[in-house]
Amino acid sequence: MASESHSLPHSLQQQLRKLDRKLYKAPGDDNFFTPQNDFFYSKTPYLPLDAKQKEIRLLKVFAPKPYANHIKDHPHWAPIDSVTGELIPVNDNSMPKILSSLQINGLHDLSTPILGCQIIDKVALSKTQAEWMYHAVSYCAGKPTDTTLILVDGLPFNAFANLDHAICKALKYWHSLNPGKELLLWADQICINQRDQAERASQVSLMREVYRRSSLTFICLSTVSTLTCLDWTFYENVGSEVDTFQQVFQKLVNTAITLTHSGGGVTIALSDCINPYKSAHIKSAHIESAQIKSEDSAILTKWLESVKSFTECQWFRRSWVQQEFFVAPRPIFISNNIGVPFNHLFKILEIIRSFSFNELLNLNIPNADTMSQALKDMRQLEDEIYAMTANWEDLVKINIQNHRSHSEDTVRQKLFDIAKAFHHLTNIDIHSKLSANISGSGSAFNFVGGYDILWDHIQARIHHLEEWLRRAAEGEATTTISIRAHRPSFEKYDFSAVSSVMGHKQSMRRTSDLRPLLEISRKLKASDPRDRVYAFLGLAHKEYGTLIPDYSPRKTVVHVLTDAAKAIIEIEKSLGVLEGVYRGRVNLGLYLPTWVRIHCI
Repeated sequence: MASESHSLPHSLQQQLRKLDRKLYKAPGDDNFFTPQNDFFYSKTPYLPLDAKQKEIRLLKVFAPKPYANHIKDHPHWAPIDSVTGELIPVNDNSMPKILSSLQINGLHDLSTPILGCQIIDKVALSKTQAEWMYHAVSYCAGKPTDTTLILVDGLPFNAFANLDHAICKALKYWHSLNPGKELLLWADQICINQRDQAERASQVSLMREVYRRSSLTFICLSTVSTLTCLDWTFYENVGSEVDTFQQVFQKLVNTAITLTHSGGGVTIALSDCINPYKSAHIKSAHIESAQIKSEDSAILTKWLESVKSFTECQWFRRSWVQQEFFVAPRPIFISNNIGVPFNHLFKILEIIRSFSFNELLNLNIPNADTMSQALKDMRQLEDEIYAMTANWEDLVKINIQNHRSHSEDTVRQKLFDIAKAFHHLTNIDIHSKLSANISGSGSAFNFVGGYDILWDHIQARIHHLEEWLRRAAEGEATTTISIRAHRPSFEKYDFSAVSSVMGHKQSMRRTSDLRPLLEISRKLKASDPRDRVYAFLGLAHKEYGTLIPDYSPRKTVVHVLTDAAKAIIEIEKSLGVLEGVYRGRVNLGLYLPTWVRIHCI
């Protein structure tokens, strides 16, 4: 299949490569985004991997420390004098020679802590779970120009700054659970020889197995510039108990915001809105106040900003995330100093997402005029029920008689009418309580009991309204800030990317047709557009094994899309893929057959 697409005229292939560079700004002929490491690769640090044996590389990770300390711990890392061939002693006087020898541009003194890694070559995947318990890291790489110097087998290596950050945070989390135990890690930029196109293609084909066989997968949401992605979980303080999170969350929300229900002066915690059994009732209630205490406004604002940074995290928008996350048996989400296992994070997200800030903002918050009118209406109900006491003897007689009468039906209906009016004014339904007291006949004093229920509710309501108006008149409510002041923050929440990734993790089968996977890829990002297809091959049925990742210059995005379209049509034995061929053809339409759907624009 691939050979057909490669039979394009040489002149057209050149035009396609130029188009790739124009559209995707790929460096040189090799459309691949990785930091420059010419000196590192010149030292041939890697042993060749046997693709047939499915070999990979692993890293022993050492915590950041000054360069001299790394050399002390690993004497074989010491640099060699190019003239004498002898090891260069590591001290302040020899630093200029060391810098010259290793061509280290970012290390200017011996006291700068840098991350260290030792390569373990030629590890067969089939032996990893028995002999090599390793872990994997998933991160958002960022720009290839944003780098941090680390040591790999004593050699300077320009790692993605976000990879250095991710490894350091993963190491810290690992040591918090396993003090003193070494960390074996798989990290794509270091474990794959980026200068070897054949190895890159081979290793990309093994990515599913690499993440599936890993013991833990550290998913680093934070980056060098964004550190608060998981602060909103309180996980650093509450540990691994989701129930504890809910308690802390309720405490935060209860402290910062108070909702006052319109019945009997009962204060309802805002956290009740996250309870599915209460939320429907709360959202439909007449809320008398929804305010943020001024001293807690900053706390709530900080919490909301952390939630927002989580929803905007670029990790959720990467193409490779889908495979790395979907097949990982034990994903751990990490942000700065916080680590949360996926199953806990999923439960926490359910709690947060069931709480609707926007619906809260739309609640009707009455003012003094509406509360005064509510007091008048309630006093009218008070007069109506009080008037029934003029016939108190008839009411008592009804309770001690063993037969129904016209008088009984009249009193019964009057009590229900008052209860209905009370419900209309307060949204508090006491119909069931009333029915339990006045249903049937012959129950001693049941009508008197129903009367007492209504009277107590009306009196409590009147007392609450009078107290609310008194406090408003004395200015006690002026020390609070309206929750509406936070509308701009609330309205920026967008959980779509998070929901997509989390939801697919829950629903994804072991393998899938390629077409629905490529529909997902349309919404995601990739520095190399070919990865919009390659990143999903590991999740597709084995029939798609004829599609082999190829990062060579001759394999343009046009070839990749054409090959994918052919494979889908042949395997599905359907032309359903043609439904969307009109999409994204502005840039590539002249170079693609009309039947090829574009999944990467």
